[in-house]
Amino acid sequence: MFGAGIAFLIGVCCVLYAPALAYACVCLGVSVVLLWTLRRCSQRKLLAAFCCGCAWMLWHAHLRLADALPDDLQGRDLQVQGSIVDVPVTRGEFTRFAFDIDAGSTAHTLPRRVRLSWYDNPPALAYGERWHLTVRLKRPHGLRNPGSFDYETWLVQHAIRALGYVRDAPGNRRIAPPTGAWLSATRQHAATALENVGYRHGALLSAITTGLRDGMSDAQWRVLRATGTSHLFAISGLHVGLVAMLGHLLCSVCWRFGNVFTESVSRARFAACGALSSAFCYAALAGFSVPTQRALIMLTVLLLGVFAARGVRPGASLGAALIAVLSVDPWSPLGSGFWLSFGAVAAIAWLLSGRVSGHGKAVAFARVQCGLALLLAPLTLWFFQQAPLLGAAANALAVPVVSLITVPSALGGLAWAGVFSQFDNPLLQLADTSLEFLWMLLTPASGWSHAQWAPPAASWTAITLAASGAVLLTAPRCPLPRYLGVFLLTPLLFPVLQRPPHAAFDITVLDVGQGLAVVVETRHHVLLYDAGVYLSPTYDMGRDVVLPFLRRRGWRSVDKLLVSHADNDHAGGAAAVAAALEVSEILTSVPGSLASLHAARKCVAGNRWHWDGVLFEVLHPPSGWPGGRNDKSCVLRISTGARSVLIPGDIERPAERLLAGSPATLRADVLLVPHHGSATSTSAQLLAQVRPEYAVISAGYRNRFRFPHRQVCARLRARGIGILSTATSGAVAFRVDPVAVSAPVRYRQLRRRFWHHAPQGELCTTQ
Repeated sequence: MFGAGIAFLIGVCCVLYAPALAYACVCLGVSVVLLWTLRRCSQRKLLAAFCCGCAWMLWHAHLRLADALPDDLQGRDLQVQGSIVDVPVTRGEFTRFAFDIDAGSTAHTLPRRVRLSWYDNPPALAYGERWHLTVRLKRPHGLRNPGSFDYETWLVQHAIRALGYVRDAPGNRRIAPPTGAWLSATRQHAATALENVGYRHGALLSAITTGLRDGMSDAQWRVLRATGTSHLFAISGLHVGLVAMLGHLLCSVCWRFGNVFTESVSRARFAACGALSSAFCYAALAGFSVPTQRALIMLTVLLLGVFAARGVRPGASLGAALIAVLSVDPWSPLGSGFWLSFGAVAAIAWLLSGRVSGHGKAVAFARVQCGLALLLAPLTLWFFQQAPLLGAAANALAVPVVSLITVPSALGGLAWAGVFSQFDNPLLQLADTSLEFLWMLLTPASGWSHAQWAPPAASWTAITLAASGAVLLTAPRCPLPRYLGVFLLTPLLFPVLQRPPHAAFDITVLDVGQGLAVVVETRHHVLLYDAGVYLSPTYDMGRDVVLPFLRRRGWRSVDKLLVSHADNDHAGGAAAVAAALEVSEILTSVPGSLASLHAARKCVAGNRWHWDGVLFEVLHPPSGWPGGRNDKSCVLRISTGARSVLIPGDIERPAERLLAGSPATLRADVLLVPHHGSATSTSAQLLAQVRPEYAVISAGYRNRFRFPHRQVCARLRARGIGILSTATSGAVAFRVDPVAVSAPVRYRQLRRRFWHHAPQGELCTTQ
């Protein structure tokens, strides 16, 4: 069964990770032919499981892709009716929620599930409510950058096939909530009570009881990530398994002292029913999230052996659980939780197999924690580009506290509150006190500068070798010498950095939506020009896009941060970068306007420096020039030999005329189009001076400014300039050496999967 489960998983992944469904169809066809041909092969069952997994995923992929928003309905006002199907999240002045549209409620063919935002002080919204709304929708489109969160993959995994917002219309009205909304109301009421009653760690208590983590602060997340304990505050298999164990223990005690069940039901079966019932109730309290569904399926498969009164081998249980989980949700391998959940179960089974310890339970527990941290490190590095060095020690302390004290007392406290609401709640007080004790120990540990290990991006080869090395090092018995495991870890511990050669540089225009962030790398130095927008603690391009890219490329510091001007879409993310990495020097045209960058110096025309055979020149603004805010943008030209790149920020026509009349050389092979393609910039006079081969436009998809302007597109096309837009290409990268400029690398096309949005039409437009 274990082999069949792995084969089924490979079949599903063959479709999920194919660049196009045609490749998966060909693979399935070849496998079916082989299955028919090799009728007497001993491995025919594995091939059959592979074919089943591949066919099952292809069918689900077809259904999900068919549930798409027609292109001609993007940006139009639509009347819809349906239900709110998750807990609405309020961020400042807007609320975001998932919305299921009723079939037949509109004359148009719309996706079943959409994600909506309601701006400008929306009414109070609740899970399960039904509404009639006027909305505007667009196809799912996320930022595409190396190392960043893949929003489009998250959307397709959750069956969300369109994004949009609620229009301010008189027809928006609430319809009576459906039957069964009491569960969601209970979850929301419990979360609100825990966060507002006065407990110091109410948000954490809400996270481990209801699964709602929106109240957790950035500081709390930083501590959990640095110590590798964030999984303890996301309801997952660990928590569901713990509650199942408590239910099993309670029912075992009840069976022993209750003669009613002794003759009709065995103790093992009665306790198994209690375990499964307890886990089901806890999953319901957590809203039946994807991790809890996965844990319930795995627990059910495991307990089937108990109900059947026969032993089940761990490998067979794991294989059966794999098939069951993938049959219910074949999209689950797109999430890190799937791999970490099954990886953790497999790792624990591996660590406990064939071992007899005479050193006591404490030593055995410590060995399991250390081995688990080592075995899961390759997966953690692959998904999160970092691994907590304190993970084993922190979890050895945190797991017993959370498992034995916090979770049982928090759940008991919720039950107490439901029965004795007029009295003080000693159980919740105990849970809060346990978290206070834990926080006193985790907070200083998280402040250690080396608490997180964040190596450069590792390849599949390095991850596979490292995983093999970890298995070898933790094997109970192995014919191979264990020191080979250390050698297998070497590619991960000492990665080869992909740096440009001397007198060459790499330039990457990151996809930060309606903003700008450019990374320039030479052999030994890195420059960051702008850092994107900061809108809220949950939407910071400096933290979410720029930092992951720099860490992926192996940079632990920034030699120079150049902030072109004070607009938020250029300077907003700079504070996060400066706080997370050591920045040697900061240049900006408005040093007094950026309070977060107090050490900044003013960039002035004539500033120049050399790095590794590459020349950097600031061409604008001149000292004392009284231009407008956009026209004061720092203009940077980077050159090596006969090839160069020009980054003009947000300058407009007055600054362009000044530059065109200056003695500075403007000729460049690559031009970052000024001001995101606004009609007030990119004049014919500037283009005549620069004469670029490529023009890169950093703009948001379907942005409200309707950039780039048609006039700008027409001027670029008239000169035969290759046009690239981050809205349609994702991050755009070039390598420039003294002789040539490489062909552009478009990250959206490079890493595309079949569900990723591929905007149609000309690259110059984002409309």
